[in-house]
Amino acid sequence: MSHSNQFFFLLLTTAAITVSSYSLADTTHYRDILIGGRASTMGGAYTAVSDDAAGLIYNPAGMAMAPSDSISGSAKIFHNAETTYKETIGVENWERTSSNFLANFFGVIKKLGNHTLAISYAIPDAAVEHQDQTYYDPTQSISDYTMNLHTEDVTDLISLGHSMPIFPGMIVGNLTYGISLGYLHRSYISTFHQQVEYNNNTDYMGYSTTTTKENGINGKLGLLWQYGQFAVGVTAANTVLINSSTIVQTDTEQTGATNNIFLKGTSTVKREFPYEFKVGFAFFQSTTTLFACDFEYYISNNPSNVDTWNLSFGTEHYLNQSNSLRLGLYTNNSNQLSPEEGITESLTHIDMYGATVGYTNYSKESSVTLGLIYSMGAGETQPYDTGGLIRDIEKTSISVVMSADYGF
Repeated sequence: MSHSNQFFFLLLTTAAITVSSYSLADTTHYRDILIGGRASTMGGAYTAVSDDAAGLIYNPAGMAMAPSDSISGSAKIFHNAETTYKETIGVENWERTSSNFLANFFGVIKKLGNHTLAISYAIPDAAVEHQDQTYYDPTQSISDYTMNLHTEDVTDLISLGHSMPIFPGMIVGNLTYGISLGYLHRSYISTFHQQVEYNNNTDYMGYSTTTTKENGINGKLGLLWQYGQFAVGVTAANTVLINSSTIVQTDTEQTGATNNIFLKGTSTVKREFPYEFKVGFAFFQSTTTLFACDFEYYISNNPSNVDTWNLSFGTEHYLNQSNSLRLGLYTNNSNQLSPEEGITESLTHIDMYGATVGYTNYSKESSVTLGLIYSMGAGETQPYDTGGLIRDIEKTSISVVMSADYGF
């Protein structure tokens, strides 16, 4: 076996931590999952609307506009995400797939005079993937290369919120405020096993596992001003971790070696979340048609990340009293720089673009929504944590959304 091939598969060994840590529920984007039935099928352009329990996620000030007490729930009854690393295994592509069912939002609104109280449970990010792949003759000296990857990455958010009108005697328009406070928990586990069979009847096996637990507090403050057919919403939010624990273990074995090489590392370093600012505009063209757009800006607190932004556009049209259609467009930009050849940063930069469509059927006190969300993007990645090599990467995601709301 040539030294270059030895080095290539040593890179794969050290890449176990780097590549598996970029799970399909990743920390390099802030909008991997859109929450709520109505909000998600409008592309997430909801900061100037937010008149249901999903306002706890988008703009708690909008909950003051809720017409009555209500219960809301939504789920991704089908979700599939695929990431392709180009020419990562020799000249072969490495494809990763995540498929799951995700009941990702439940919320309740209670009206008490001018006060609106709300509680919700949301899953703003999640992925479960199982990969079992074998590559035959990836190089001249290697007959088989097998990898097995299992990843579970779930973030839970439980929020409480309050909203009410302020300055009710305003001459121009109506102004409401809202605040939400949430408990965030993230659980991440990734196991990565690889086996290399060489043509000289030697072999190599490597195994690694990474687990992370995070607990934190999320706070959001919002304002919503409505005047005639127009509405403007603004929010400011941040998440602060209370504690974090990461454990990384690797175990390698090679033909002829006396002992396995076992390494273990731990870290309690807490991730720094960005300051998040949003402004949204809504135009109620008529009683049957709504147009909305959002601009989000994230100021990084982490030296490994950069500031980034996102845009959303959405529209809603009532066909009649019982049926409505929604469309949306949105971005999901990366918070990392593009990697540079020869500089080892283990960076992955993909800017995503998405489209949404939804249909809602209304009865007297309830509604049911069915929607579709699709996103795609391409960029560059450094799949190995040594060498600074750059590969192209592509990602697609599709979700079928179902939600139900009941007012009382």
